[in-house]
Amino acid sequence: MDDTGAECLTAGKTVKVAVCAFFLASMTALAQDLSTMSAQQMQQDMLAAGQASLQAMQAMEQANQQMLLQMQSQSQPAGSYIANPASWDTWRVSSGGHIDLSVRPGPVKPGTQVRIKWRGNEYAAVYYTLDGWSPTPASTRYTGPITITGPVHLQAVGVGWNSSRSAIIDASYDTPSAVRSAGVTDIDTDGLLKAGTRLKLKTAGEARSDSAKTGDKLSLQLDEDILEGNTVVIPKGTLVEAVLTKVVSSKGPHHPASLVLSVRSLQDAKMLVKLTGYETMEGMPAVGSGVAVIHPGITLYAKVAQDVKLQP
Repeated sequence: MDDTGAECLTAGKTVKVAVCAFFLASMTALAQDLSTMSAQQMQQDMLAAGQASLQAMQAMEQANQQMLLQMQSQSQPAGSYIANPASWDTWRVSSGGHIDLSVRPGPVKPGTQVRIKWRGNEYAAVYYTLDGWSPTPASTRYTGPITITGPVHLQAVGVGWNSSRSAIIDASYDTPSAVRSAGVTDIDTDGLLKAGTRLKLKTAGEARSDSAKTGDKLSLQLDEDILEGNTVVIPKGTLVEAVLTKVVSSKGPHHPASLVLSVRSLQDAKMLVKLTGYETMEGMPAVGSGVAVIHPGITLYAKVAQDVKLQP
């Protein structure tokens, strides 16, 4: 083979090596591009998934906020009531968080202030009662210290997110050194019992969540005289019609038993006085069997539904 042929072969090998090197470089660059694109796509997918999850959480929180706002808009001052309470028994009692009281139950000095405590944003709101009935979002919302001026049965509940809530905390306080008032609460009228007038009642019978049924009646009594001038028109002790509108059996510690009582009317022989008022009594798993019980002698209040002309 002459020198020309040898040069041609050498050149051919050189070209093949160059082509291979170019091919390898191209494939490496393509792989890097694909890897970059895959990483970017993965990042985009993760971002999209995160945004979707955040939107779902925001939608759930918004729905829960709307439920809370609706329930809070129905909240009334202490001793007043809503016409249609929310389905409170469907809320789950969380075992994680808890609320606490700044003062231990028992005898206290008149004017003692009790604070309800909880951690940070653990609960959206806290509601309480002072008459022994179980608190719901229709009860008084806690906004500051509660001043104890006489015997009270304080119960409080924290309302959280996603239809969760705390267990009810329960405490009784008394003020032995306080001067007791005469307790006269008669209602004096000008012959017209006006709509919205608040009447003091008390339970005269017992109801239990392990034996009662929805629709069962419970005996109540008027716990004050209704007067026109000096004349008693509707006496204390007059019967009041009330019905259990919901009886819920316990489904474990996260869903305690409860009773919902609806006050319907004052059963005076001369006239019918329609009333509105709801109360809830919840069982406490930590006390006894956790059965919800409405005992005789518990005070509650109801409102007159419409104006009534009294008949002496």
